[in-house]
Amino acid sequence: MRLKKEQFQQGSFYHFYNHSAKGQILFPDESDYEYCIQLINKYLPSEYFMLGAYCLMPNHYHFLIQQLSCENPSMMFYKIWNHYSRYYNKKYQGFGSIFCGKLQHVYVSNEKYLIRLVCYIHLNPVSTGLIQNINDWKWSDYLDWIDKRRLENFDSRLRDMITTPGNYKEILSEMALVKQEGRLFIDDKY
Repeated sequence: MRLKKEQFQQGSFYHFYNHSAKGQILFPDESDYEYCIQLINKYLPSEYFMLGAYCLMPNHYHFLIQQLSCENPSMMFYKIWNHYSRYYNKKYQGFGSIFCGKLQHVYVSNEKYLIRLVCYIHLNPVSTGLIQNINDWKWSDYLDWIDKRRLENFDSRLRDMITTPGNYKEILSEMALVKQEGRLFIDDKY
């Protein structure tokens, strides 16, 4: 559920996501993913926001952000996706919005939901059938969470608050089984 501007509060966590218009591919080649990550680094400065987890998918994205200041994170995402849309339309001779609707943002209400959301974000490439082994998807921060890589925009504070790199693999495996069995995986009522 989208939040009103005044509902964003310093210290809170939020899930941001959106899908492409008409199922189009948002990142046709690796340079598009790389450009998007450059925009994320530019418009989500660590003094204002903690990037807790993210995953860029071919036709959508997920971000878990903690707001550390009075800066509204939805405005920063507007800047990221406005710049990316202009880049995309210029590169691929398109026009107009590349997204099916407005940016979605959901307040993360408690720690159990937070942990499940991180797992949901990281499991997205496996869940959608893009890959079989989660280690094969480089357009998320999963490899950073398990200390297999260290990207510039990775902030280990959230991971270190809730788990360790080795324990996170176990948590993720358990969540993958829960999802595979069709049991409730993610719900903000937790």
